[in-house]
Amino acid sequence: MADSLFKGCFGMFISFLHLMSEVSGRAVQPPTRQLIIGGTSADRWGWPWQAGIMVADQLICGGTLIQYDIVLTAAHCLMGRSKDSYKVVLGDYDRTVQEGGEQFIEVSAFETHPKFEGNFLSGYDVGIIHLVRNASLSESVGVIRTAEPGMVTPKLSKARCLITGWGVNSLATGDDELATQLQEADIEIISNKRCNSKRYWDGLVKRTNICAMYKGTAACQGDSGSPLVCCWGGSYILVGVTSWGSSTCKNYPSVYTDVSTISPWITSTVMALRNHHCTENTNSPVKLY
Repeated sequence: MADSLFKGCFGMFISFLHLMSEVSGRAVQPPTRQLIIGGTSADRWGWPWQAGIMVADQLICGGTLIQYDIVLTAAHCLMGRSKDSYKVVLGDYDRTVQEGGEQFIEVSAFETHPKFEGNFLSGYDVGIIHLVRNASLSESVGVIRTAEPGMVTPKLSKARCLITGWGVNSLATGDDELATQLQEADIEIISNKRCNSKRYWDGLVKRTNICAMYKGTAACQGDSGSPLVCCWGGSYILVGVTSWGSSTCKNYPSVYTDVSTISPWITSTVMALRNHHCTENTNSPVKLY
């Protein structure tokens, strides 16, 4: 089993250090850097659904624009703060430069999966953010279709899949700063059976998870909530939400929440959030003259 687990929102860890120490017989150290290992700078605006989740103008997690007013992210990115603490950035590429395509939108409400219960190992590490206003779709901002029930099959292992997010490229850099440009990396879906073997996660992976790895590529801290997308039927679909992985960010599969298995919850929750927004913003009736 790996040295420890990471829960990839910046600085937020539930490492189960005592469990890992008992298994490995040695002390463990959670990482402090946030990165995509094996990534390269993405094509500018090549992934228009990529979102950033911000607190106090600092990027803390990634997300995915799945509808004009809805962003999907990891539930653990939404712990311990009110909706007013968050802001979502869309259309960003280089975080240090205002390029004209960015949209910064406040949060109307958010909801985490009821089975998450504060545990990123639950298999339900997913949350939905409802924006206060619709995103303006453009060259740099767009939505992506989500995987539907039954869509994630063994055939997906042969599809081209990628992860995206902001981060440095190597643990060996000694640099704590995130990459200025959005990173992308090819990755391959592997079976949950293989992922749950004693060689890897030894039973920690749930049926609502997807595992992926490819040579030196892995999602790591700071990539939490960011999309795992696969090319299917001629277009990309959102297959997974980045959840957790190894503290070393290599040699072990990264683990994602399987979007197809929670699709019904997404549909019902989006409707509930929109209805609540309408109720909050309905004016009291007045007499017309």
